[in-house]
Amino acid sequence: MKRFLVGLSLLAILSCQNGLGPVADISGTWTGSRVEYSLTLDLVQQGSSVRGTGNSWAFIYPPTAEYTITGTYEFPRVTLTLTSNDTIVSQFTGTVVDGNHMIRVQNHGDWSDTLTFTRQ
Repeated sequence: MKRFLVGLSLLAILSCQNGLGPVADISGTWTGSRVEYSLTLDLVQQGSSVRGTGNSWAFIYPPTAEYTITGTYEFPRVTLTLTSNDTIVSQFTGTVVDGNHMIRVQNHGDWSDTLTFTRQ
């Protein structure tokens, strides 16, 4: 029984180090894209506060944009506000799935949009 508990404890410790356990810090560069749209977030986390910059590319006008990002992160939920020229452009919530993936959900009234981000 003791060997089983030691093995189970070791497995739990290793699983937290392989990107599958709870993510304590989301600092870094995250990119989400699909055919018509791409968004890159450069995030810095201090405690539960998140800030950073971002840029996007799209087929719509304007085709590129730069953002200032503020928000919060408490595993697994991240909430971000993107502003450009002192105007709120986007607010979204997301779920950090593992150390390398986050899913953004953005509500648009009667429909919502999701985008998966990958840490670079």
